Amino acid sequence: MKFFLIFFVISKSYVFAQEQVEQRISNLNAYSANFELFSYDKEMSQWNQYKSDDCYLRDQNVLNKNSLYALGLRRCRDGSVSFIQPNSSGWNGWEGKCGQTAASNVLFHYCRVAKDPKTYMDEYLSDLTPGVRPRTLEKGLNKVFKKFKYCEDISFEKYYARSEDDFIGKIKQRLRRLRSHPMMLTLIRNGEQRYREPVIVLVQNPGTKYLHWVTIVDQVDDNRQCNFIINHWD
Repeated sequence: MKFFLIFFVISKSYVFAQEQVEQRISNLNAYSANFELFSYDKEMSQWNQYKSDDCYLRDQNVLNKNSLYALGLRRCRDGSVSFIQPNSSGWNGWEGKCGQTAASNVLFHYCRVAKDPKTYMDEYLSDLTPGVRPRTLEKGLNKVFKKFKYCEDISFEKYYARSEDDFIGKIKQRLRRLRSHPMMLTLIRNGEQRYREPVIVLVQNPGTKYLHWVTIVDQVDDNRQCNFIINHWD
């Protein structure tokens, strides 16, 4: 697989503006399963060989869980979220929405603000090329993150990986939380709390020539292997 770009947080400060956020009854997670129709396309996806969480849950300690669900937000077993990726648009489906979906994922991870990948993020992540260019994503994210109450002023910057080792090293470094974020999601894996700063990466779809934005939310080391947990189109 080829690796092209990564995005990560580089600076933070507080800003204030009116916005609806996740409304919690308790800080504890109380998940219930929400079984949906079997997705043949997803089960047959080339991404099945990679690690991702099942995102079919609802948190019963969230008052507005139904409203968040209606916006496409899905809860994953590890406590992260993954928005449903909207259908592609344009000629021959060339305008994919994976960049917009990744933007919605990281916005909720840091700010607990749910915004629809298509109806909201398109305004900030549109350009004349297929999909979302790295520079467009960088500029759009920096605009979006300045708009919400309880969300820190988070800046994103694009980086090109020089090699696979450089790619892996940068992700490992940036996944580890370096600062305190009052609204940031906490992950739970194997009974352990994990604080992670999600990383958006642009990679080549397995077995194809197409590019795809995914959100890396965690790292799991198993039998001397490094595995990244991805959320991308659940």
